[in-house]
Amino acid sequence: MKIFSSLNRNLPVSKTLLKTTLRFASEEIKISSRGSGVFFPIKGLPHFENGKFTVFEYKQADLQHDEDGTFKKLPQVPYEIKEHALKGFVYTFFLVWGGRFLSNFSLSSLNTWGVGLYPYIPLAVFSYHYLRPLYYMANAITAIRLKEDGKTVIFEFKNLRKPFEVEIWRIQKGKEENFLQECYTEPFLFPITVDYTDVYGKYSLRSTRKFYIYGDSNICIKDGEILRAILNSQTIKLN
Repeated sequence: MKIFSSLNRNLPVSKTLLKTTLRFASEEIKISSRGSGVFFPIKGLPHFENGKFTVFEYKQADLQHDEDGTFKKLPQVPYEIKEHALKGFVYTFFLVWGGRFLSNFSLSSLNTWGVGLYPYIPLAVFSYHYLRPLYYMANAITAIRLKEDGKTVIFEFKNLRKPFEVEIWRIQKGKEENFLQECYTEPFLFPITVDYTDVYGKYSLRSTRKFYIYGDSNICIKDGEILRAILNSQTIKLN
């Protein structure tokens, strides 16, 4: 504070300019502190093709079968999808059934909502909360490609969604990356969060976006050290 007060006395700096400078400086410190630094690839610089380097990629293999016609490997569904769908269905079903039971109970104050209206309120709420994550799980990330700037990655998705560019410092992992080494031949969903608090504000519904990385084995990992750096919010030093 003494430094700024002496500057204010000796230099013709306006208070508005000083406040603006301090505000931008604080925002820059806030943004830089969210990242986890810079990573230099130990195994050598990646080779880019068309301005992209594939860090992670899942490709659905064709169904293989033995000579007698029996299948070796059938397509599987990650347990997270099955667990989430089952729990959501059971919770929603029993809430709707319980809502109808309570609304038909003569001493219940829920009669004021009407027998036909109340059960659909929990149905709508719970359906939204379990169908929305299922949508992101079914349209999970199948490829992560690093751009030549070393600061941006491109997410490619499984089904309906278009490729999506993300700044690396915004990425936050939902699990430890060692989880990827334990998945040998089973499909998995690795949760990550993209933070947009600086854009939309802390209390906005769009402040964070959750995605899932989908793969069926550790063969999907094309460059482990760079993928680890990305999951830890580290930009890649390429020169």
